[in-house]
Amino acid sequence: MNTKLSALALLVISMALPATATEQDKELRQLNKQAEQNQPATKKGLRGPIYEVQPELRVVEAHKAQSADVVASFGEQVVVRSVSPMLVQSTDIVPGTVVKNRMTGELGHYSGIVSVLLKDASQLAQLQKDFDLTLVQTAGDDRLVLLQAKANTNLLKLKKALAESALVQEVQLDLIEKRDVAY
Repeated sequence: MNTKLSALALLVISMALPATATEQDKELRQLNKQAEQNQPATKKGLRGPIYEVQPELRVVEAHKAQSADVVASFGEQVVVRSVSPMLVQSTDIVPGTVVKNRMTGELGHYSGIVSVLLKDASQLAQLQKDFDLTLVQTAGDDRLVLLQAKANTNLLKLKKALAESALVQEVQLDLIEKRDVAY
């Protein structure tokens, strides 16, 4: 009798298992979906650019800002709400343009400093003259230089022009942001 009961119990359990597994799969998929929605964006799962321009914000020197307008600070510089409609409507990336990192939510800004790796260090003066840049600093290798662009220079156009120059091997724009947030 015990063996018949055990066999019957096994039969009932084996028939119920697929239904239970299907229900659990549905619950697991639903929980995974909810977890994905609640997680912060990652570089892999992010669609579009990581940085989003904040046209209503600008970076200025701290002593020039009124405290009521300050949104964030970067040492001796602060992020303020722009009052100029011309700046708000501009799509150019110029020194002082504020961006938001979509992964961390932190604000950053373009300083106007361009890191340039020259093909030949002796061509620095020519590069400065051609692109109206000011030398900030040279690194260990004389070919690696930091150059400052003028205040209203479109940095994306400048980067493209420098990259196409026969004098330049590599170029990067300087973006200042807080990096103490893990992501």
